[in-house]
Amino acid sequence: HPLVYITWREANVFAASIGMRLPTEVELTRAMRGDGSQTWPGGERGPDQDKYSEEMLKYLGMASTSNQKTKPVGTIKGAVGPFGHVDMFGQVWQLVGDLGFGPIHDMDTFLTSWKALQKHKTGRLVELKPTYEGHKTIAKGGSFLSFGEPVQLMLDARAPILTTDCLEALGMRLAKSLTPGYDYLYSL
Repeated sequence: HPLVYITWREANVFAASIGMRLPTEVELTRAMRGDGSQTWPGGERGPDQDKYSEEMLKYLGMASTSNQKTKPVGTIKGAVGPFGHVDMFGQVWQLVGDLGFGPIHDMDTFLTSWKALQKHKTGRLVELKPTYEGHKTIAKGGSFLSFGEPVQLMLDARAPILTTDCLEALGMRLAKSLTPGYDYLYSL
């Protein structure tokens, strides 16, 4: 089963102790999506499959409410990323090494998009801009609890997490770079 109940700080200390680090958000997103452009897990099954469906939940082993728990690592075939990483989706939220919860791109791009959204009839229904906070980190991938809110399973979905949060559906994945000593310093 995946490791859970670990804070971002503890995850970084552990990673440094073995000369590794948490992946950046960009690295984790690429591991989830590969070189494709799909929005949902399993979108590589075909262009008509890149959408939310009950079939997608079955594919991820999340179709039943009795599955509200972690599963043994690597047992869900639908949760394998395009490069062979297991448990990319729907198992536990995965911490990233980046500190700071901000827009996916840069702030100028976000503000331009926000202004365009506010001009649209439906977009005006969203009254409050998201709040971004530099003291939080990000988790991605959704968890076994996401079957009730499947939007959390979208590849670009992100959850703002305090560096001291210790949750039942929050875990980590490790990364290793080719630069000697970089991972240790990054983790510290």
